[in-house]
Amino acid sequence: MRNVRRTNTGGVQASLGRKAVLKLMRSHGRRGTDPATLVARAPEAALEEFAHRLALTLATVTGILDPQLIVLTGDVPAAGGEALRARTERALHSYTLPRPPVRLSSIEGNPVLAGALLQALEQARLKIFSRTLPIPSQGEQQ
Repeated sequence: MRNVRRTNTGGVQASLGRKAVLKLMRSHGRRGTDPATLVARAPEAALEEFAHRLALTLATVTGILDPQLIVLTGDVPAAGGEALRARTERALHSYTLPRPPVRLSSIEGNPVLAGALLQALEQARLKIFSRTLPIPSQGEQQ
């Protein structure tokens, strides 16, 4: 049994995390230490298996949240490109009744972190610049 309390060991990491991707690629005859590089050069069978793993995870979310769109982001999905996206979408649609389109992100880097930082910045600006200053009454000195 995996220790889900340890970071990057359980849950989704067990099937889609770095170690899982490296193990999957090794089982298909690929060697290396960078999951993105291996996925970019993956044989069709490995890409298909990875897409099914990804789709199973997305199916659990889709069944609960019913999203209108799923965007794949990160180095590994980007490395898999259109081939991974199409396989993932096809597999997802075979698992769930909601059938949202699956797209690849065009944002490089960490879009979740970038979005969180932009949201925090917006909240800070609102808090700082939307404060109303008290207006002194006519009898008060300024």
